[in-house]
Amino acid sequence: MDEIQHRQLREHFNPEGSDLRRLQKRQVEMLKYLDDICQANDIKYWLAAGNLLGCVRHFGEFIPWDDDIDIELEKKEYDRLVTVLKQQRHPDFEVQDGYNDRYFEVHFAKLRDKRSIVAEPETDLYRLRGCYIDIFPMRRGLPSVVRVTTELRKRYFGFIARHVSNMKMRKALTLVGKYMLQRGLFPFVNTLVRPFSRKDIVYHTPTSVAVDYNPRRLANLYPLQRIIFEGIEVNAPFNPDGFLHDMYGDYMTIPDPDKLHFHFDRDRITWM
Repeated sequence: MDEIQHRQLREHFNPEGSDLRRLQKRQVEMLKYLDDICQANDIKYWLAAGNLLGCVRHFGEFIPWDDDIDIELEKKEYDRLVTVLKQQRHPDFEVQDGYNDRYFEVHFAKLRDKRSIVAEPETDLYRLRGCYIDIFPMRRGLPSVVRVTTELRKRYFGFIARHVSNMKMRKALTLVGKYMLQRGLFPFVNTLVRPFSRKDIVYHTPTSVAVDYNPRRLANLYPLQRIIFEGIEVNAPFNPDGFLHDMYGDYMTIPDPDKLHFHFDRDRITWM
């Protein structure tokens, strides 16, 4: 891709003044806050997924149609970050996880913007529903059983959201699934597979929504470096090319615009 093609895509998907561009700018503000927290507390995170791809393929900017930011960090660093975010309150942003949002049933955290609401499937029970940054905990070398447990979570909660209309029943089933899976099955799975795990890769923990992501080789990850994304300096893998190949294979090919995936309805963003 050349820069002219990128500018054409930006003009089509996220021109200045559009709701999507406004959303992206808000998320960059949130990312700057997260990076400041991590730098002050020596927490090692890295920019991941489509945002890292934006750095490499889209000249240090968002993929024009992208509508979220993903960061990853190893589980111990994740626990430290969530703790600090809960201790250091911000007037506009709040961390969300399964401990401070009762019906938040996934096993990772989000930094939420409190000045917006986005229409995202299966999230109407959440206390916080603003635009967000996903904060994914990673473990060393979990095998492919993670995919199975993650798919189980998606099918269970997806079924409830689509087929259980009674709100009391839906809330009850959500809580039962959340505690049985997150506090029972998934910790057991982590303990069971740990002796068989490879030590040269990191992998999403069970219940992550990113079931199609491949393991990342540590050789491409550490030592982390600083790169520019949307005009701010952030952490990134040591070898972004190898890291992106681990995730996507041929990542330089532009997808079919008719087959793009969006996290939520861009026409239903409420700004406050």
